[in-house]
Amino acid sequence: MVLSINDLHCRMTKSRGELLCSVLCLTLAFFPMRADAFRESTAEALDRLEEILFVVQEDNANLLDDALPMLIVDIRPKYELSQGWLDGRVTQLLTRVFPGGEFRDCVACRFPRTYAEPGRLEQRTGPVGVIELRSLDRSLRGNSAAARSGIWLEETARGVSVKIVQLASGRILLAENIDPQRGERAISAQRVERLRELERRNRGEGITHAFVDIGLYPGQHISGDWVEQWGPNNRQLSGLSVSLFDPVLGIGAAHYWVLPFGESVVGAKLLMSFPTATAEFAASLADEDEDPPELIDPLLNLVAVYRMPIARSNYGVTVTASTNGRVTVGLSLLNTSFLPVLP
Repeated sequence: MVLSINDLHCRMTKSRGELLCSVLCLTLAFFPMRADAFRESTAEALDRLEEILFVVQEDNANLLDDALPMLIVDIRPKYELSQGWLDGRVTQLLTRVFPGGEFRDCVACRFPRTYAEPGRLEQRTGPVGVIELRSLDRSLRGNSAAARSGIWLEETARGVSVKIVQLASGRILLAENIDPQRGERAISAQRVERLRELERRNRGEGITHAFVDIGLYPGQHISGDWVEQWGPNNRQLSGLSVSLFDPVLGIGAAHYWVLPFGESVVGAKLLMSFPTATAEFAASLADEDEDPPELIDPLLNLVAVYRMPIARSNYGVTVTASTNGRVTVGLSLLNTSFLPVLP
């Protein structure tokens, strides 16, 4: 919009409300909103849907038998920019995931349906049920095989919502809300995991944990723990501990308490050094005149441990202090493989 000096002068003489409205219109003209933002998010969500269907097809060998031929029942765009584009994109997606599969566009499903019988005339609108879908497919498919499934897809503000249903039994083959980052699915999985953990704690059931402590500064302490979670609200952990350093080749017992903040744990482990035990046993069998062997570690070592998880990852910070006089700060691997870089 181009305004002359006279137009601006005239507008300045108007009321305050009209002036503010004019400034707002000018601002919107210079900073237009991107009309394709929703289409971009939908396209990325459809890419995620294609990946999900490939994975489901690999995991379920019977998916093709359950889904094909498929009726495209309803593809509902939310935004004007997606009109016409969304139908073609979904059809392209399905033909890539199921190459050679048969797909039928159920145009009749999106309009009012009229059924006439002797003495009865019925008109239906709105969503199509599974029974009606089977009837429509039977009356319109000709000599083709009966459709086995139907797909409903709707564009949402975050991505797409998809549902694939088997027509013979009404069994849902896939139902999911998909966004470009699949953040909604990740949040749902975290909530379900927290609910399962809460229910397990309420039942007082134990669970085994595996910890690997690697402390390299300023001293050295490397050990692995296998502990069982138990007690009221499962706030205690007890089990076996094996160490490589501090002490060297040690084995013993470990016990920890889960602290109320940050799910951190504090406790200790009592470890017996195998080299020391072997040397002392050999010395007891030798002559009394021989010099006692040189020992690397005492027979028993008490190691105090504190672990703090890093966010919700499988890693944590650990601090240890032993009766050998060694203090270490390092990394803990929490319920992960010894080589976390491997899947």
